[in-house]
Amino acid sequence: PTAFLPDRPLEEELPDLLGPGVTAVTLMHSTLESIVPALEVVARLWNGPRGAYPHVGEFERPRWVFHDIAPDDFATEAQRWVDQGAQLAGGCCGIGPQHIAAVRERLLD
Repeated sequence: PTAFLPDRPLEEELPDLLGPGVTAVTLMHSTLESIVPALEVVARLWNGPRGAYPHVGEFERPRWVFHDIAPDDFATEAQRWVDQGAQLAGGCCGIGPQHIAAVRERLLD
């Protein structure tokens, strides 16, 4: 796995990261609002598996401040990613088991 904090736009940064051994491109620890546009970029540059694991909150020194999102609303967002071609859907900071359960129910049932 490769993690990066781009100092260039994703369109410029991603091709440099897509080397041998890359098996999937996931957008992790990103805002909900950034996922759909970023998945569009990934789809243009990568034809392999892709996914998203956003957070719902922001870092306000000295700690994270999480924002509430209803599990069903999070599942609706995840459905958008899958509709865009994502094969992996999850969440990180601020996303709990109830959110993942809603995603599972929406996508697998």
